[in-house]
Formats: sequence, structure tokens, C-alpha cells
Amino acid sequence: MPTIRELADQAGVSVMTVTRILGGDAGIDAETRERVLKLVRELEVTSDLSTAAVTDMPSQVIGVILDTSGHVDLHHPVFGDVLDGLKEVIAESGYDMLFFTGGTPSGSIRTYDYLERCRRHHVDGMILMGVGRSFPEIQKLVRSEVPCIGVELDLTGPLTGFVISDNVAGAKLAVNHLHEIGRRKIAAITGMTYTRPGRDRLTGYRDQIEELGLSQNSDYIQGGDFYEPSGFTAMEALLALDDRPDAVFCASDMMAVGAIGAAKAAGVKVPEDIAIVGFDDAPFAAAFDPAITTIRQDKVGLGRAAGEQVMALIDDPKATPPKLMLPVELVIRESSAGKS
Repeated sequence: MPTIRELADQAGVSVMTVTRILGGDAGIDAETRERVLKLVRELEVTSDLSTAAVTDMPSQVIGVILDTSGHVDLHHPVFGDVLDGLKEVIAESGYDMLFFTGGTPSGSIRTYDYLERCRRHHVDGMILMGVGRSFPEIQKLVRSEVPCIGVELDLTGPLTGFVISDNVAGAKLAVNHLHEIGRRKIAAITGMTYTRPGRDRLTGYRDQIEELGLSQNSDYIQGGDFYEPSGFTAMEALLALDDRPDAVFCASDMMAVGAIGAAKAAGVKVPEDIAIVGFDDAPFAAAFDPAITTIRQDKVGLGRAAGEQVMALIDDPKATPPKLMLPVELVIRESSAGKS
């Protein structure tokens, strides 16, 4: 007895289309419906969807793994917008989302069998955000038969691809803008460099500093984790330097908020004494005081692209997994006004 995928291949349609027809979906055109149903009759496929004929029938569920190292994941302004875009595509495709809870930390590695849980919940595909790409359980998942798309996470595998923003170009835009307004001592507060955005934004910063012929001061690079408290702490360290910077590129708007808070606490004026540029264009960036100059990425677009690509892999497992990069743009606001 044929499987759903074999029926789809013989009928020249997608697995999703066969599933919808067998499920009684009236939204399929008559010619396609009749072609599939004729094949079903010829192959004597039972209408009982629980039989072996349809054991590979999609569950119409997309799993989402979102791990941001102990922070409140769903409240993060970037991930929230990405999830909005993802939800739009998944809903349009008639699918549901299932969130996977995080695992138990074991040193720097999270011990959690995501693949086993994917199989247990019969998910058709996975979206991964914020996880460490080298974690063993993540590598186990991306090497499996489950279609996976990483968001700002450069994962590759037989059925695994990714969608990212052009983080290198964004960081270069930020540094170049600070240079154009007369700043020469440009520091950086990085995100976690084990993540693709953290690594790429640091690379873009360093490349542009070198291209502009500015001093490469190792003290000007302070580590953060994309969240506000780390921005505050990193800025305190920068302000304590004997030769403190006159500008700071923050790898996230949340860290820019922390950096501005530390400057204010120290009596340092933004932007007069120190200019600040963030990254993301989070919803609060324009309303903050001062309004934050930032690198805008298409966060909803990332979510939509991830949804579209995981659906494409579900529909055609032989397709080449995507490696998509979305453009970014500089948005100039008050936190980086030129020197008076």
C-alpha cells in the first residue's frame, strides 16, 4: 500500500496537497482533486487516515526551539517580531506551532534530546533560534530527517538551512556612520560570539575599523549578551579607561539602552560626550531618550522567510536547503548626533 509521499509523487503534486484532499479540504482545484482521488481509487488506498497508507502523513505542526540563555525568551523584541512573521506563514499554510521548552544546562552544553521530542510529537519541521550551533543535541537534529531552518543561526545539514541578516554589513554601516560624524575612538559592545550575529557584528566592526585606519584598541571591545544589563556593565568598563572612547557600537538595541544608562549614571552626555549606535531597530529604539541610532533588520521578514523555507523543505525533501541573507539599513537618530 503506497504512502502519502508516493501518492504525491505519482500525482505530481505536493504531500501537503494530497493531505488536504484526503482530509476533505474544499480549497483544492477540481482538476487536481480528481487526479489525486482517481489515483487513490486505482491504488485501492483506504480512506482511513490512520492506516499504513498514510503513516507518513504530515502532522501539520512546526516545532520552534527558542533558547536565549536563561532570559525571558518570548519578551525579547527581536524574537517577538520574528515569531510574528513565522506565525503568519505557518497560519497561511494551515499549520500550528509547537514551542519546545529548554533543556537542563550541563556546563556549557544543554543536555536535551530535541530529535527524540520531534519524533514523539510528530512535527513536520523545526525552526531554531538562539541555540548554540555546536551543541551535540542540535547537531544530532540537523543531521536527521527532520526539515530544519535556523534563524540567525548558520546550521547546515541534509534537510537544514538558514536565514540570517547581513550582520557584517550592518556593523560596518554603524562604524562608518560614527566615523562620518567625527568620532575616532570607536568601541564595541559585542553579543555572544558563539552566535552568528555576535560573531558577524564583531567581524564587521573590526573590518571597518581597519578599513578606516583607526586604532585597534583591544580594551575598546567589551563582551555582552545582547541584553540591557550587559550593556550597562560593558559601558562602565569603557568609561573607566584612561583613554575612553568617544563612540560605541552596541551589537543590540537592548545593550545600547544599558550603555546609555551607564553613561547617564556617570554624568557622561549622549551624544555630546559619547555617541552610541545599536542594532535591530527594536520597537522602543525610536521612543527612547535619546532616540537610538540603530541598524534596522527585517525581523518579521526573517520569520516569514524561515516559515516559507521550512515549508518548501517539507514539500520537497530533495530541494537544496536555503542559505538566505536579508539586507539591513542604517537609521540615524539622536544618540549619534555629530559633535557640537
